Amino acid sequence: MLDQVLFSIAKRRPPSPPFTSFKRLYQSNSGHRLTEEQLYADRLRKCGESFDLNNGKSLHANFIKSSLSSSLYLINHLLNFYVKCGRLTDGLKVFDEMPERNVVSWSAIIAGFVQHGYPDRALSLFSGMHREGVVRPNEFTLVSALHACSLSEDLVQLYLVYGYIVRLGFGSNVFLVNAFLTSLIRHGKLLEGKRVFDECEAKDIVSWNALMAGLLQYCYQEIPGFWYRMSCEGVKPDNFTFATVLTGLAAINDLKLGLQVHSQVVKSGHGGEICVGNSLSDMYLKNQRVVDGFKVFNEMHCKDVCSWTQMAAGFLQCGEPVKALSLVAEMREMARVRFVKQDLPVADWGTHWDADTGVAIPECI
Repeated sequence: MLDQVLFSIAKRRPPSPPFTSFKRLYQSNSGHRLTEEQLYADRLRKCGESFDLNNGKSLHANFIKSSLSSSLYLINHLLNFYVKCGRLTDGLKVFDEMPERNVVSWSAIIAGFVQHGYPDRALSLFSGMHREGVVRPNEFTLVSALHACSLSEDLVQLYLVYGYIVRLGFGSNVFLVNAFLTSLIRHGKLLEGKRVFDECEAKDIVSWNALMAGLLQYCYQEIPGFWYRMSCEGVKPDNFTFATVLTGLAAINDLKLGLQVHSQVVKSGHGGEICVGNSLSDMYLKNQRVVDGFKVFNEMHCKDVCSWTQMAAGFLQCGEPVKALSLVAEMREMARVRFVKQDLPVADWGTHWDADTGVAIPECI
């Protein structure tokens, strides 16, 4: 689905300058000492960023006819172009035909399969890299392998990959520790995740957020204690931290701590971000503080569909169906979001749906 969306966007883009302009571009930039190889690489990079498959293929066709066809630097750019465009088969063909590969080549193809939803294929490639034993993986390769493990159902692979990481001497690398921690949590191994977190000597905000997200998913009663620990250790929360802790406090109806977190949100300047505003509003609504929740909602400069439906549901839960309907009408008038009927609880609204608006009408109105 993502590939289809990206390609449809690419098709609607104005056409890039044809390849015939490439030689002129090379000549006009000669004063800047850009080599032909660098210009090929730059054009391939731009084609990848804009999902411009047609011009990228034209570059490929001309590239293989040139004297640079054996340039590992350019072949890696070509591989990365196909991967970014979601053309994994083409990317794999380029990869398989490479006379030599370096760590960039392996990292690009492995990351491509992970990012496009093929974690097991990515792990197969990573195993092939290990079996060949020619190229040593770097932290980018290993992060992609751990990401693949987090998406794969094979938990054994996760332990094997991390054991290999430790043997390579990357056991203290915080980026890899964070990736391992995230993978453990995605597999439901919260206790092991806690141990990895506690043993990490170079925790960053990503480490704290990863475990906070795990607590929210599996043991949200521990979130207040974890938040206090975070504060005592002087860790500066970001928008994800605030959104997660507020969601957890909403789940346990801890209004007292919620008010303290709200004051920190204001001081930090993260109050204007959608994810934080939604979580803050939800915290007040879950505690039946509908006036405070609505105030937060009104102060949000940007709102998404979650903001509107959450607030409407909050009015319903607090016995204000007329205000809920008014809010839905306002949302439709502003035409900034599309409203889906499943976003509001059918049981609370009754069973009559307006076929034109997709809005549930309470039977009592």
